[in-house]
Amino acid sequence: IENELLYIDANRNLDLTDDPGPFRGYSQFPAGIVFENVHIELEQEGIAIPYNLSMHIYVLDSIDRITVRSFVRSGWKGRVELGNETFRMAVIGTPDSTIGLDTPFIIEPDDAPTFERYSPLPAPAMLMFDDQYWELSLALAAPLDHDEPPLVQADLTRADPPMGTLSIDGMHVTGIVVDGPVRVSVDDDIHAIRLPVGAYRIIGVVLEEGWYFRQDCQCCPPQVLVSADEETRIQLGGPVREVITATVRGRYIRLSYTSKGADGLEYEKASRSGPPRFVITKDDKEIAAGTFEYG
Repeated sequence: IENELLYIDANRNLDLTDDPGPFRGYSQFPAGIVFENVHIELEQEGIAIPYNLSMHIYVLDSIDRITVRSFVRSGWKGRVELGNETFRMAVIGTPDSTIGLDTPFIIEPDDAPTFERYSPLPAPAMLMFDDQYWELSLALAAPLDHDEPPLVQADLTRADPPMGTLSIDGMHVTGIVVDGPVRVSVDDDIHAIRLPVGAYRIIGVVLEEGWYFRQDCQCCPPQVLVSADEETRIQLGGPVREVITATVRGRYIRLSYTSKGADGLEYEKASRSGPPRFVITKDDKEIAAGTFEYG
């Protein structure tokens, strides 16, 4: 980096004269520089893949460190037929991983808004549409013409996996998202969900009055095992109870606030208006009061 110019040794030969660039950036704030439309080519499985990157570089002189964050702004898009319906699909390759399962992708009905409104998800091994299951595979393919960019081949095959039932016990539940062999979002008939067998994690729960639980962590261990032709029952939802924990630190008392459901999960309110209040009393007299800050 020099004078907001970025040089990249894309072919890794320690010679910057035969590489694309330099790329001109702009200052985002005193310690940060942003470079848009950084075009590089990297080889994967013997195939050269072009990438368009947005790179955010932070130079922290106080601790003598440079931090680089890169975002892929390119990918592949096309259309697939599932049953009698057409869907648009986008695949966003990343320079540090091969094309396949868990590659970021988006799939939406052909008449849905543009892709820019959606966030990509890791490509699962199986998709479900209208109670039909499809096995998904993604693979990088060489271009048909030498001057053309490489292709991504998406194969969708009808599947009939063994099924089990996930039954939900609990109050005030209006929606649930589970992730495992398939990622399923249900907002009706949530008390008995038919799923392919396998281990699932609960990544989202929506309750009445704006309460919700959300986690999207691939490292979280599976919480539910669905077996073939069997019913698995789990407790989710309310009633939600407020839990205040007081920790004494010298002359100070630290108060922390959480809202827990009957399932032990911590729920938040969708609205941040009206934060929870606390009152401290002594001998039935108020001696302190305040509100909890979110986070």
